[in-house]
Amino acid sequence: MFDGQGLPVRELCPFGMASATGLITWDGLFADSSLAPEGIYLVVADYYHPSGRKGRWKGVCAVVRGY
Repeated sequence: MFDGQGLPVRELCPFGMASATGLITWDGLFADSSLAPEGIYLVVADYYHPSGRKGRWKGVCAVVRGY
């Protein structure tokens, strides 16, 4: 996960096993357990299939407080 400046802020599920569908949630904390400020964050997931296929998924999320 990266902040709006492109700096890494946290690994959500390093070396985790996943299925074709699923959900990963982020608690809004950085790796050092400090509260992430409001803003846009980039989520990047690299995946590897046992057959040798690999790929990368990218998405965005936002931290908004007081909504």
